[in-house]
Amino acid sequence: MHRGLMVVPLAALLVAGCASMKKAGIGGSGGPTVEDTQIARLPPNQLSDVNQWRMKVTRADDQVARAEVKINEANANLDAAKSQLKVDEQQIKSANERIKAAQTRRDAQAENQARSDLQSFQARVQVAQAQINAAQQEVELAEAQHVLAERKRTLTHAQLEEAKFMALRNANDPAAGKYKPAEFQEAIRDAEASVSEQQSKVQKEKADYQAAYASWQQAQQRLTATSRPPPG
Repeated sequence: MHRGLMVVPLAALLVAGCASMKKAGIGGSGGPTVEDTQIARLPPNQLSDVNQWRMKVTRADDQVARAEVKINEANANLDAAKSQLKVDEQQIKSANERIKAAQTRRDAQAENQARSDLQSFQARVQVAQAQINAAQQEVELAEAQHVLAERKRTLTHAQLEEAKFMALRNANDPAAGKYKPAEFQEAIRDAEASVSEQQSKVQKEKADYQAAYASWQQAQQRLTATSRPPPG
């Protein structure tokens, strides 16, 4: 797709990401937590909302794992762009050496060819630098999207905990008295505010990436136009 693109296998990283997150216990709401042992006492017909939120938490975990994969892919693209720049810079060095050698031999034809090649390699360096800028912006966008996925997961956890509390309260379970409804609502409001803040950051990063990508594409188009032989 992109010049020098390196793609990290999605399935392997996705599975690894989910496993590591669950092992580390990442994704809690930071608010009150209802013990699962308390919920386990309730009959299944009183847990429909809880089970729905549990499925949403699982989907949120998957979104975080996918966002981590995107970061790895973006970093691979950045590494590939940097490698391409090194190749182009080495070609410039080689062309300069050829110019000096041709001048020493007083070989005008070889010198002219080397100078022509030098101009081409210099144009390629400009493209490579634009590619690096776009790849760096891609990394920053991926990282911002990862933070957003994490914050959405935190919100989903907070909503799950409130659903568990409501299930206890609706069942008139004595354990419900241990919790304060306002604390669940506060955790949800805080998580919603955090999500909204990060969504604004993602929009900014997306605009920056799109601008950098457009600049890279324009640089490629200019290179193609100058490299195209004249008609006729």
